[in-house]
Amino acid sequence: MANDLKNALLLNDTSAWYHWGCTATSRGVGDALRDSGWNITPIPILETYGIKLSPTEWSAQNGTQATETDVLDDDAYFAEFSVANPQWIRRFKETNAIIINGEGTLHGMKPHSSGLLYLAYIAKTRFGLPVSIINHSVYPQSDGTFEAQGRAESFYTKIYRVLDHIAVRETRSLENCKKMGCDATLAFDCMPLTLKRHFDFSNTKRKNTLLLSGCVSFSDQMIKLYTDIIGYANRKGIEVEFLIGAADHFSLDDKAFVNQLSTCNIGKWRLIQATSLDSWFQTIAEASLLISGRFHHTIAALCLGTPFIVMESNTPKISGMLETLGCNPALSGFDPQFKGKAFALFEDSFGKEEDARFHQLAELAEKNFSLLNWH
Repeated sequence: MANDLKNALLLNDTSAWYHWGCTATSRGVGDALRDSGWNITPIPILETYGIKLSPTEWSAQNGTQATETDVLDDDAYFAEFSVANPQWIRRFKETNAIIINGEGTLHGMKPHSSGLLYLAYIAKTRFGLPVSIINHSVYPQSDGTFEAQGRAESFYTKIYRVLDHIAVRETRSLENCKKMGCDATLAFDCMPLTLKRHFDFSNTKRKNTLLLSGCVSFSDQMIKLYTDIIGYANRKGIEVEFLIGAADHFSLDDKAFVNQLSTCNIGKWRLIQATSLDSWFQTIAEASLLISGRFHHTIAALCLGTPFIVMESNTPKISGMLETLGCNPALSGFDPQFKGKAFALFEDSFGKEEDARFHQLAELAEKNFSLLNWH
């Protein structure tokens, strides 16, 4: 493709969203695309959340017999959607390609998920644009189950089968693509590309610090584990820090987690609010152990050689990523031995020397872009 035609909309940009890990992965996507000669126009994730009359919302308005898949090729729905979302129609008429930064958005049938997928579908089928979804995990059912004729699975399958390029971050998402009858590339999250390009922590010194962070969907068991581990670390003379921070639109679940932890009668810990991507990476690099339920925090730890313990999250993406890399599995709050396993890992992992893997992971991340030079 000639360079003058490599103009693309980058949908679902997370550069200023949720926490610094989302900033890092979106920056990695943007840098790699520009390096490949693409002229990209980033569209923030807030606009994804602002899509009106998504297939999910339409289905809810039209009764239980009307499915989201029913509207994909419906001219009347497309006309109604176009009136409700004129900015998207205008953009599709003015660009040459659509690249979607999927990240963790594409799971379940929430309005913003189905709306983003509908945009991908009409960009391909009604506007004739090449469409790619990269840097992402995909779970039609958020819990990872898959029923071939299920409502969500049918919707995702019809859309994914028309895409020009699919790149996923872990093996469980790759398996879902196979179940949908789609070719997909196994790549990785793009955070390591940002770390490799912008940061040098070769001289970072570890501190006697236990670093905690939150979780998308934390449980009472996780709060109880954190309170017990904070007390235990205090007794061993280990400093405890809790990491938060975002470029913008700070995560509400982190705020709720910190508020709940603050109400518990526990030991001494310090809140660290990273005010830059550099300070966020630095805090993780200096820790002797990270405990979290966060996908991107765990990737940062892997890149920087920081030992970590990670809990399962709202989708199987963390477990899928650990399987892909041959790491120990995530802990489940539903495991009756949850607390015992966590403390055993604490004793085994705290201060352990691990290899920094960001060069290896950056090579995997580059596979997101291997098939993007459409003709």
